[in-house]
Amino acid sequence: SWKVGTGEVSWSDEMYRIYGLKPQSERITFDRFISLIHPEDRENRMNEIQESLAAMEAKDYLLRIINPDGTLKVLRGKGEVVVENGQVVKLVGTCQDITNEHNLNKELLQKSSELETLNASLKSKNTDLERINRELESFNYVASHDLQEPLRKIQIFTGRILEKRGKLPEETADYFEKIISSTSRMR
Repeated sequence: SWKVGTGEVSWSDEMYRIYGLKPQSERITFDRFISLIHPEDRENRMNEIQESLAAMEAKDYLLRIINPDGTLKVLRGKGEVVVENGQVVKLVGTCQDITNEHNLNKELLQKSSELETLNASLKSKNTDLERINRELESFNYVASHDLQEPLRKIQIFTGRILEKRGKLPEETADYFEKIISSTSRMR
């Protein structure tokens, strides 16, 4: 809690630990509290406190702090403005270290972004693959059609030769039978 106007701040032992301090190791003032906030978040947190005092209502907040050992933490806070006789007398609240949750969410967003990139790449490759498959189907059709005609002619002309089987040596006729059989399999 913070008594407005006095600068006097009262922390639980756990709050000291969150801020990287030994419990009850020092007297915490409002200025000391502000000094522990990440420099990029100080002005914003001061503005939030001023808005809470003016509105007589505290909003939940997130802020980064830097412990004395240099460790960066992300905290989530919930506060309440205590009003007596129409005057704000103190701010009370709780604070929770959500650094791990924050880092996991950040990592999840990064992985999600990477996944979107991979999905876009996969979609592009699938589109290319579909185009290549259509081209292959077209090639197969043309190749099949173009090969059918020569095979048909081979069978027809071989059949005509076999019509004169009596004039051919038996071994040659057998070869022509094999040619017809092979072209039938190819078709």
